[in-house]
Amino acid sequence: MKFIRSAASTAAGALTIFVLAYLMVLEGPKAIDRSLSLVDEAPAAWIRRVGAACARTVNGYLTGNVLISVVCGLLTYVMLLVSGVPFAGLLALFVAD
Repeated sequence: MKFIRSAASTAAGALTIFVLAYLMVLEGPKAIDRSLSLVDEAPAAWIRRVGAACARTVNGYLTGNVLISVVCGLLTYVMLLVSGVPFAGLLALFVAD
């Protein structure tokens, strides 16, 4: 029973994250435009530039982090496989995480 409850909680959490991310992609630009319509043109342009710079920085950080994780996971998997270590794939997933 505990397993079912845990699996249901995980599924509900994953669904919630997916729905919120999807809605942010669809409604995020509209919400930003509505918010910036309350501010004068010059400050709104500055806020847009700062927001775009922040988004590029965060995107670059996340992309680099994912790339490092994939490379480390793959190299670990190959080395463990060559070494004959059991459960090499599982261990490589832990390293990539």
